[in-house]
Amino acid sequence: MNVSDEQITGFISERSLVCIRRDEIDSRSWKAFPLAFSDQLLLVQYIYDFRVDGQLIFRRNDVTSITCRATDQFQRRLLKDNGLIQQIDFDFKATLSSFSALLESQSPSSIVILEKEGLDDPMFWIGRHIDSNEETRRLHEFSGAAN
Repeated sequence: MNVSDEQITGFISERSLVCIRRDEIDSRSWKAFPLAFSDQLLLVQYIYDFRVDGQLIFRRNDVTSITCRATDQFQRRLLKDNGLIQQIDFDFKATLSSFSALLESQSPSSIVILEKEGLDDPMFWIGRHIDSNEETRRLHEFSGAAN
């Protein structure tokens, strides 16, 4: 983990748009607003193509770097000028002690997406969380066509 608690705390308090890199998992970077973190996890509001997208949770150990460059500051101003920052729930709270605890804390009506990343055989699941523990996650899964 190359990112300190102090760096993340600063980005959260300043409501900074940041660039997140995970070099061992993904060749691209992510634009996001950090919202909360624990020793293991980082919760962000994902920004894609100047749109407020869903919230993402990353393992902190996978994060190579988090930066806020001049380009990120300019893009944040564009988001603010277009009223998009008001869509972000900066006060959102989540249980981030583990993925299992996070999933268990979600409303039964919440739809979650789980991804197995960075491996030769990536996987993707979408559905409503049923239950989980440190080894297993169960979803009432459905397809992209809602089947």
